[in-house]
Amino acid sequence: MAQQIIDTVTDHGTYKGDPAKISFTKANENFSELYGFKVSKGYIEGLTIEYVSPNSIRVTAGAAYIPSLDRVLEMSSAITKSGLSLTASAWHRVYLHLNGSTPDIEIATTAPAAPYNGTARTKAGDSSRRYLGAFKTDSSGAIIGFDSLPGGLRLYRISSASFGNFQILNGGTSTSPVDLDCSAYIPATSQLGYFQLQINAGSLTNMMPSGVTASAVADLVVTRGASIGLCVGACRIGNAQKVAYQANDTSSTTYVWIKGYYEDR
Repeated sequence: MAQQIIDTVTDHGTYKGDPAKISFTKANENFSELYGFKVSKGYIEGLTIEYVSPNSIRVTAGAAYIPSLDRVLEMSSAITKSGLSLTASAWHRVYLHLNGSTPDIEIATTAPAAPYNGTARTKAGDSSRRYLGAFKTDSSGAIIGFDSLPGGLRLYRISSASFGNFQILNGGTSTSPVDLDCSAYIPATSQLGYFQLQINAGSLTNMMPSGVTASAVADLVVTRGASIGLCVGACRIGNAQKVAYQANDTSSTTYVWIKGYYEDR
């Protein structure tokens, strides 16, 4: 239905504009259409978490449905949180909420609850906080640098000095699936990690979600030519935030690093 404008100017002699009954009918029909429009309870747009510095993050403008409000809350401009004093070596979660009458961002170590609609989550025990994502701190409490890319991919800014910290396999040769724990650098809310898979000897290695026992359903496969084999890509996260690798033969010496993850929210 097109918007119905209430006439306030037409001169009818004894009165101007629409009569009261027509005016209120138009108003009611306009409001009925407005309130009849329902967005998904999992709605979210924008609100991307961006790395600013070791003690600062920014959340871009956007909007998301807040269950406790039963409506979409819009944040019309970016919010930066600076001078943060954060727990070391911990996951920190970012939540959108209404602070009085103003949209605001909360950073907490409290994990989100189970999804209430699709992949949408709120803070555990508090449906007024909509989950936007997570970031990790290092042993000094500094935020580990990252870049947020389209599609929900969050890539770590890994320096040569810290490259080894992200390694989850060093010279593996198992020809049966072996689990690799990703929880240090991939949050529990993520179902898809981004990895670098390398073999320095042998012929082939597969990577798959933990719990998968057949290499035929591998998400990543690296093969070796004359020197090393290298593959970078996504792999599903399986049981207990783990993936698994399986070498084709015992000479396939395998190395794996976490490069990032896809954020579900």
